[in-house]
Amino acid sequence: MRNIITLFSIFSIGLLFTYCSGKNKIYIVYENDSPAIIETSEQLLVCLSNSYKHYQFKVVSDKMDGQSNIVLRANPEFGLDNDEAYRVVGKENELAIEGNTERAVIYGAYGLLKALGWSFNISSDIPPTHPRPLVFTNIQLKDAPLKDTRIIFNWHNFLSGCTGWDFEDWQTWIDQSVKIGYNTMMVHAYGNNPMQPLYLNGHNKKTGFLTTTRKGRDWGAQHVNDVRLMHGGEVFDSSEFGSKAAKVSLEKRSLAAVNIMKDVFKYASQNSMDICYAIDVDTWMANPQEIINTFPPEALLEINGYNTVNPEHPAGKRYYEAQIGRLFSDYPEITHLAAWMRRPRKNPSNGSIWLNYDSETLPDKWRIEYFEILEKHPELKDEKPYPGLFAISKIIKVYREILDNQKPEVELMLGSWALDYPAQADPFIPKYCSFIPLDYSYVFDQPDVIDKLSQVGLNRKLYPIVWAHHDDHRYIGRPYKPYKNFNSLLNATNSNGYGVIHWTTHPLDLLFENYERQVWLNSQDEGLEITIENYYHALINSDDENLKIYFQLWFTEGPMFGRETSDYFIRPNDDYKLDGYKSSLEVIEKSKQRLTLLNQVDKGSLNKQGIKEYEYQVGMEKFIISFFNNHHHIYHSHMSLNNGDIEEALHHARKVDPEASIKLYAEIISQYGPTKGEKGILISLNLRWLPDYIDLRQSLGLEKIHINFQPTSHDPLAQGAGHNTFFIDQNGVMWVGFGENEVKQSSRASISDEALLIENSWIELGIITKIPLKTIRGKKLMSGRYNVELINPKNSNNPSFKVELLEGDNIIHSEELTNWNSVHSFEIETSGEELYLQVSPTGQPVRLAGLKVSPL
Repeated sequence: MRNIITLFSIFSIGLLFTYCSGKNKIYIVYENDSPAIIETSEQLLVCLSNSYKHYQFKVVSDKMDGQSNIVLRANPEFGLDNDEAYRVVGKENELAIEGNTERAVIYGAYGLLKALGWSFNISSDIPPTHPRPLVFTNIQLKDAPLKDTRIIFNWHNFLSGCTGWDFEDWQTWIDQSVKIGYNTMMVHAYGNNPMQPLYLNGHNKKTGFLTTTRKGRDWGAQHVNDVRLMHGGEVFDSSEFGSKAAKVSLEKRSLAAVNIMKDVFKYASQNSMDICYAIDVDTWMANPQEIINTFPPEALLEINGYNTVNPEHPAGKRYYEAQIGRLFSDYPEITHLAAWMRRPRKNPSNGSIWLNYDSETLPDKWRIEYFEILEKHPELKDEKPYPGLFAISKIIKVYREILDNQKPEVELMLGSWALDYPAQADPFIPKYCSFIPLDYSYVFDQPDVIDKLSQVGLNRKLYPIVWAHHDDHRYIGRPYKPYKNFNSLLNATNSNGYGVIHWTTHPLDLLFENYERQVWLNSQDEGLEITIENYYHALINSDDENLKIYFQLWFTEGPMFGRETSDYFIRPNDDYKLDGYKSSLEVIEKSKQRLTLLNQVDKGSLNKQGIKEYEYQVGMEKFIISFFNNHHHIYHSHMSLNNGDIEEALHHARKVDPEASIKLYAEIISQYGPTKGEKGILISLNLRWLPDYIDLRQSLGLEKIHINFQPTSHDPLAQGAGHNTFFIDQNGVMWVGFGENEVKQSSRASISDEALLIENSWIELGIITKIPLKTIRGKKLMSGRYNVELINPKNSNNPSFKVELLEGDNIIHSEELTNWNSVHSFEIETSGEELYLQVSPTGQPVRLAGLKVSPL
């Protein structure tokens, strides 16, 4: 059948040549001179020129009489179904792409290209191997989105997400999102994000960092001296990984963050996208005490030791006016403002102030109003989080008042995690405020969830956000399976739109594509199998269905694993028990089966993009096998250690090779063309996953302990802060970095900008200091004999000092060192108790560059 279609296409193209006889050019005409339509005209030119090389396409502003014209035409009087509906109507010399708005025309242009055989996703544009004929009179297209707000949502916190992007990465993401059909981009800024500064009452709000591998600690960020020295580090071109905006000097970090996001929002707006900005309102980082405490006491409310500004007090309103005013001054393109709170619970966590209100701590006036609401809702009890939600309603009200004066067209939202908060918040939050809940637990299709959301959606706008992957436990591998009959689900919940949250991009492409196709008229509720079928045909030029069968298996049963929100990528003492798998060995077996299927694919039938995707999936399956083989052994080694079976633990520990897994991942992404997200994952594998294996080897006496004394950077405003600093030497050995924060004593450290030698950094100890001798993950050493080696800073002559080895309260080694200037070592024997190196200066401060503990 495919061969017949191919022959027909070739015959049709021949007819096209006859049809266009004597006409060398086809003109692409933009009748509306908006930047977005002009840009779309240029994209049409690129794509059509790629597909139809016998003709010259040219972009012009006016129709060419007597010539073939493709006309992009926006007119509110067309009267199509909605403002984003389009039609493509062909006549003898004109192909008209029409819609009520410029956004509709843009969708029509890409709808035409898709009809001609093009495939667009977040990671790539795939041209058709055999484009369908561009015969104007045969083209009649029409389509319309069924939901008015379709959000693609990246979250500022991880290096594998938009935090690591430069402007060019944002541009690509925006461009590809528009091609797929999304109409709103969304970002979230924690209260410490430097993209959201504030100066008020003579004080600057304290801000954190856009994270790099040397700065910022949000959500488990780990630091390292040089990413190029990591396993697979050849994918990096400089020692520090992060966006250009994050690599500026500390005093310029807010300016740089604001400037890049100004450019991003402006670019998105020029490409006809709405911008949703989520602003934290309830956490302590979002309530800067250095500014709030400048307000008069009568304008303040105190909760859990923090002062907050009363939105109903005139001075308090001035605080929020300054906040909103600065935000819209920096980013005037914002169309949706989402006040963001932590997840409402009986026991609020993760830094929320406002959700900790109970009815006793509410101001008297608020308490009266709160109980009046409870009387109207007898199903509610006076318990957390309801008083906190009532308190947050005061922020919502003052935001709306301010927006009505400054930007009345802006839609106001309230966002948080989980799908249960809308029903909790609904009685307290004004109905003009939309809700934007994150489907944290992947339960959007559950009957009780649908029922509760549908009640909320009757009286306010509702935009559920589904997950492409999950930062807490399903971060790499395949994406989530898109919900079936998604548009019908949205209808059942009375939702006005939806969003997709993600951090990485490739290889999540089909999820974005499927969700968006499900909410358009011509592909309403399209099953994933159809999206896979279309994707398969975009990559292959034969009847070989092995690749299609593979993708069907991969996107439904492939493993999802890893996290990006702590010091650990996957806990070594937890076996893998997610999404239908009972053990690591089962993951390996299924991966081998899929790899066998891939090996049967006719590679000669794949186009250029097909080869890239095929090789990526082959590599990914090999990586999964390697990863879970390692995880199987580290898990069983931990179990054996817990049971006191050292020999069995050693048996499994000797079989691990995580370094090979990491190098394999680096090879896979390098061959495809690594995205910033995949580079971020490579960093996690090196700094969140590999240390567990080093720790295991050190715990069992198979590897030395390496400690480098150096400056370490910490972020007091970070949420879920990462703890570790690593130093990789020129031989690829990983050292744990200890500075003043880790030693917990008065100390000082110095380091060169590009320190590659342990001797180039040090810690200076002026008082008696105890340094724990533990594994890289902080575990005790096994009993046995060890050699302890102290490393002196380069060109440093230390004064006399005493060094002791303490095991619990017992001194097991003691000696006086005099004017040592290189390396000093000694042997000890430990029984497995807590072990400390105690340094006692006898005069001038002592400098230490590093130390090693080697099993004998």
